[in-house]
Amino acid sequence: MEDLDDFETVKPPPFKKPRASISKEPSNKIFASSKWSGSQLLSKIKSQSIEVVIEKSSNFATDFKLPGDCFVCVITEADYIGDCKSFRLSLAKFYKSYRKFSTVVICVRTEAAISDFAEVQSFCVIELGLPLIPIADLDQIPQLLTQLILTEPGRKKVNPFKFGLPKDQQVSSTDKNLIKILESVPGLGDKKSRHLLEHLPSLQQIVQADQDKLKKILGPGPANAVWSFFHHEPIRQFS
Repeated sequence: MEDLDDFETVKPPPFKKPRASISKEPSNKIFASSKWSGSQLLSKIKSQSIEVVIEKSSNFATDFKLPGDCFVCVITEADYIGDCKSFRLSLAKFYKSYRKFSTVVICVRTEAAISDFAEVQSFCVIELGLPLIPIADLDQIPQLLTQLILTEPGRKKVNPFKFGLPKDQQVSSTDKNLIKILESVPGLGDKKSRHLLEHLPSLQQIVQADQDKLKKILGPGPANAVWSFFHHEPIRQFS
């Protein structure tokens, strides 16, 4: 692993805790880096009924801060394709600044960028130990942030796959997006994706699940595929 002392440490800005309120409803407020100010992505995030506050502090070494002190770093293809290695500096600063908190890295990966993406995946997951979620384009980020917000402690979680209407009618746009991501795991498919979500109803829970837990839910082969997809490291064969 590279010596991370070569990278400047960024101290997270002191977020003020809101005064006690009569209402105990979980917050949907997130803080966003000023680099996204005025962007189409920010408009789409707001359309998900998420309140967005632009954080202009130079010490804000992340793209988004979600409720429950979950920090999200976004890596685009421009950060790693070809000779560009700016992703290494961004991830190193992100790791040093927020490693004591809950963290997630979201990386845009298209078919054209697969070979370059492998280096990002190796540095992020193997060297830094950060959970990495590959996506096809930035339009998937609003739904992913919604999924991550839903895992905030104290928020009532309702599994949409176990109640009410038939599955094809009861899945929200957010869940459909999550199923689409899971279906990109080789050999998983729609049926096993839905089965996985019945047990682990959020993306964060899936990424953080260990191999044995995935095996109990999906069986050896699919569990191996899911783990490899999100962690990109040699996998022991399940017995």
